[in-house]
This record gives sequence, structure tokens and C-alpha cells, in this order.
Amino acid sequence: MKALVFGGILLLAFGSGEFSCAQATQQSNSGAAATNNAPQDNAASERDKRIATAITGAINVLIPGGIEANEQRKAGFATAVSMFQQGQVKTTLEHLEKMCQNDPELPPATMLLAGLTFSIGDNPSGIALMEKCAAENPRYPGVYLSFAQLALNSNRVTDASSHAEKTRQLLGESKFSTAQQKLFQKQYYEIFAGILMRRQRFDQARSTLEQLQAIAPDIPFYFYTMAEIEFRSANFDKALDLLRKRTQKINSQQLPEITLIEWFRSDGKNDMAEKLIGETLAAHPDVAQLHLMNASMLFRSEKFSQALVAVNKFEATEQETDASINIKARVAFAGQSFSVAEAHFEKLVERTPSDLSLRNIYALCLIESGDQEKQQQALTISQQVATRLSRNPLAIATLGYVFLKTGNKPAANQIMSRIAANQVGSPEITYLIAQWQYEMGQKDTARQLLEQSVKVNSLFLYRSAAKSMLQKIKAEEPAQ
Repeated sequence: MKALVFGGILLLAFGSGEFSCAQATQQSNSGAAATNNAPQDNAASERDKRIATAITGAINVLIPGGIEANEQRKAGFATAVSMFQQGQVKTTLEHLEKMCQNDPELPPATMLLAGLTFSIGDNPSGIALMEKCAAENPRYPGVYLSFAQLALNSNRVTDASSHAEKTRQLLGESKFSTAQQKLFQKQYYEIFAGILMRRQRFDQARSTLEQLQAIAPDIPFYFYTMAEIEFRSANFDKALDLLRKRTQKINSQQLPEITLIEWFRSDGKNDMAEKLIGETLAAHPDVAQLHLMNASMLFRSEKFSQALVAVNKFEATEQETDASINIKARVAFAGQSFSVAEAHFEKLVERTPSDLSLRNIYALCLIESGDQEKQQQALTISQQVATRLSRNPLAIATLGYVFLKTGNKPAANQIMSRIAANQVGSPEITYLIAQWQYEMGQKDTARQLLEQSVKVNSLFLYRSAAKSMLQKIKAEEPAQ
């Protein structure tokens, strides 16, 4: 099941991932030069407002009572965010330090600056600032809560537990205000519940959530995590009801059924996922995301023509996405329409050139072309991928297959004999080895391998090709 990234502490999903202080400075400096272009000015202004809102939200959760607790605090943070957006980091820190002197409930200034830094996706600098904050403020619980969240987000559950325990000890001290204590307790219960969920101690997690509910009633985290507990207990109706309450709380437009469908899929309950998708689609036929989820489910079940229909329904209301292109590409590949698959994979490779798995299957499309230039391109790509993934059997088998198709049988023999000796169980690799065995004149071995590969129940994109090759081998057998 997909792990929940909590919204309670420092590492939040507010960062755009495409914005930095340097870019903010550039935008600020370029603003005066664009006075003759009002539409661009307005667009830039709206973008800056959205970014400022995201940055503000990232630090709001760190502050007892929030940023808008009073007008002085609100104005002070508006100034800090503006300075930060302009790249004035030192000035921002100095401003935050003055605010902390006048407002004792605020977290340490270094921690606030770390929150701003995390909000723009600069995690290394954010972590360095948190380390500095911990050295300067070793008795401040928020520091250890933030480190616990960082650890939990990286699935370092033991580290998260250690930081959470340090927080629990510090919460026994009486020097914090009521508002601070309440915030720290809320964040502690969120993190501790997350730790228990990772360790699958669901009864203890439920008890912790009840403690959270007592001090911070009906927050989205409570509904989501309690829904997951009910799901784990096979109380699916209760889980869905809790997800509906969460959706209402956060004013989300996403159907809660979508989360439940994802949970079914992650838990291997594909029949239940398909059933819920069908019921939800019948009630909400215009929700594009449902059609894409349906396409993905149908594709994994090798219902390729139906998957393509579902993708087309998605793209009728939404723009073509990487996910929809990927499904179309693999459906074409499974149907041996390699030129169509090639065109789709070419788009994906251009968009994400670092994705080696995409480059590998793109090479497998190119090698099926009768075009000598494309086959040479396939060789170049497969060599690059095999070099980068030198321990990946499929990448190595692909290179061997490409050598075979380009006529370099000695190189193919060297690679494929080594792969065949390892008896790797992937049906794709089995199919490629069968192709090599066939070319080497070992038709019986090739037939056995192909029969083995088509029996697998999991997704196998070469299934149609393997069946075609089996028919070919049987047709070539001498009449009895």
C-alpha cells in the first residue's frame, strides 16, 4: 500500500519542484522590464502569488496558532516570504530572528528558514539548516518531530521512532505554552501513528489516533489513517465512509473511491478493484481519472483492446499524459504493432531520457524495424542501457537479442548462453532466449521455452509474439 506522507510537519508537498530563490530573484528583476506586456505581467503576478501561498503553507504548520493568529504575525511572515522569494536568505533569517524575539511562541528562526527552504524543494539545504537548529535548540521538540518526519518519509522507521521518543520526553517539560504543547502533541501522535502503521501494529495505531482525535478533532490525517486501518481489517464500507469524510474536510474534488481502488490494487485485490472501478464509473462516467485507472487495470489483465478504449475515453476529456501514452505504447507492443509502439515510446523517451526501462523497450521496438538506421539506433541504445544496468538480466538479454537481429551472432551467443545458464524466470527473457535458440537451430528447446513463457499468469507483453512463433515452429515440424 502506498505510504502516506503526512502533512503535519516540515517536509510537505507544497514545493513546486520548479522554483528556486534564484528564479524568484530573476522574476523580480525582470518584472520592471515587462511593463509593456500586461498579460505576461498578470500571469507572473498570479504565479508569484501561488508560490507565496505554497511557501506560506509550508511553514504555517510549524507555528502554534498558525501564521494568521494575529495581524502582526501575519504581516511579519508576508514580509519574510517576500524576502525569501527574492533570494534574500540572510535578510530573511535576520527578519525571522527579530520576529522570534517579539513572539516567543514561534519556532526558532533557523527552523522557520528550513521550512521555507524545504518548500522550494531544496532538501539538502533544509536538512543542513535543521542540523544547525538542533545544535542551537536541543530542547525544542519541533526539531525532533521534523527529523522524525524526515526519517518516516524515507521509511527509516527506527530513526523516526528514536526521534519521536526524544520528543515524548521533552513534552514532559513544562516550559512550553498551551498552544505549543497542543501542536507538539498533535504532531507527535501523527508521527507515532505513522510509525505504528509502518510496523503494521494497527490496534495500537487506532488507539493513538483516538488520542489524536481528543486533542485535534476530525483532522484529515485522522480520517485517512483510520480508513486505512478499516481497510486492513476488511471493513471496506467503513473505510470508504472515512475517506468521504476526509474528502469533505479538505474540499477535494477527487472521488474517495479512487483511493480505495488504489488500495485494492496495491494489496493485490484486483477483482475488488475492477468491481469498484466499474461501479464508480457507472455513477461518475465523466471522471477522466477513473477511465485511466480502468485502462491500467485492463492492461495488466491483458485486456488490451478494452484498455485502449478506456485510454481513448480518458484522452477525450483530458490531454494526452505520459501514463496514457505508456499504456497505448505497450498495447501496441503486445499486439506486435512495433512501429506504432515505437512512435509512442519515442515521445516518452524524449520526455524522460533518464528512464532506462523506457529506453530498453524503445530499443526492442526499433530492432523490429526493417530500417537499418533504426536497428543501429537500437544497438546504440541497448548498449548504453546494458552498460548502466550491468546486473539487470532483461537489459543484458535485450542487448543479446539486438546483436542477434543485427547479425552479430558471436556477440549474441556470448551473452545469451550466459543468460540461459542462469535460468532467469522472466517470461520476456525466456522469449528472447527462445528466439536465440531458434536462430541457432535448437527448435525443440525454443519450443519448450515458448510453451513455458505463454503459461505464465502475470502480464507478458510478448505473449502474442510467443504464440505466433510457436505456430511457426509447429508448422515447420515434419509431418508424422
